Amino acid sequence: MSVRMYDIKKGIKKIKLFDNANHVTSYTKNKEEYDKTVGEFLNEIGIG
Repeated sequence: MSVRMYDIKKGIKKIKLFDNANHVTSYTKNKEEYDKTVGEFLNEIGIG
């Protein structure tokens, strides 16, 4: 589902998939990497 949503979304976007988690558990199983990825994305688009 994550890839499908990514493909449909227009505009600025970034996707990060975790081998050990699905869409719902990505954050709880990968907090540090998830936060790092979101922070990098926000910096790339000038919000961070």
